[in-house]
Amino acid sequence: MNTKEIVANLKYDYAWIGEVPLLWNGTKYKVQLVIKADDGRAITESQECALNSFLGKQDILTEELVNALAEFCSATYKTQIDRASLLNYIRPTGVVIDYNGDWGVTFATPWDDDADVAMKVSNGDVEVGLDEIII
Repeated sequence: MNTKEIVANLKYDYAWIGEVPLLWNGTKYKVQLVIKADDGRAITESQECALNSFLGKQDILTEELVNALAEFCSATYKTQIDRASLLNYIRPTGVVIDYNGDWGVTFATPWDDDADVAMKVSNGDVEVGLDEIII
């Protein structure tokens, strides 16, 4: 699916909402896509570029992030988890694109029912934390 097809299928409900395919650890998921917008405003060029960036980087998401996610989960939830185990414990739940074009992916974990773990890409820099960094 390309950016134009995805954008054409979004619905506005306090943000542009839809689904987007996500490849994680060799498995394809359909996850919720949220593109932030106020009052039904159109998706900005920077948000569309962010969606393109996300779609273009899916094949390297697992490789780049899994070690950082494992370190964060080990430290935050006081559990020893390695790269291989982490891939079995977390699953992607959504993609969020901020007003300024930053984007992130949220992951459900078995350690916290109230907050997902997230990774955020801002100007090429990757940050890992709880979902509040991107939501």
